[in-house]
Parts: sequence; C-alpha cells; structure tokens
Amino acid sequence: MHVDGSLPGVTTAPRCSDAKQQKATKMIQYISTWLQLRADRRAVTALEYGLIAAAIAAVIATTVFSLGGTVNSTFSSINHSM
Repeated sequence: MHVDGSLPGVTTAPRCSDAKQQKATKMIQYISTWLQLRADRRAVTALEYGLIAAAIAAVIATTVFSLGGTVNSTFSSINHSM
C-alpha cells in the first residue's frame, strides 16, 4: 500500500467534478424511477380511471349546459303560474 492509500498496480478512474457527479446521480435516479413506473401496472390503471372520470365529467357538463336553458324556462313558467 502506498502512502496515499492506493494499492500498487491498481489504477483508479479520474475523479469527476461534483456538478458532473450530481448530474449523473440524478440521471441514474430518474432512469431508475422511470423503469419502476414503467413496470408498475397500477399507474396504467389509474390513468384509465382518470380518463373515464374525465369523459363522464365532460358528458355531465355538456348535458347541463345544453339542458340548462330549458330547465330554467320550465321552472320560471312553474314559478309564474303559482
């Protein structure tokens, strides 16, 4: 063992700057998380339920806006007849 703590005959990779090391670490974490989410089928199911809920909300909003005037005039005529 040398004075600096290195072993004879063993070479080490050059040191990266802290910024490069942090960037590489973040990229590895990102890829790892992406691969985990890609393999997790629960995310796909949640997305499907979200799309179904959005479609139902759109149908309800369309129905309310299209029938709103008719219902309002019906209640107004009932109110005037009382």
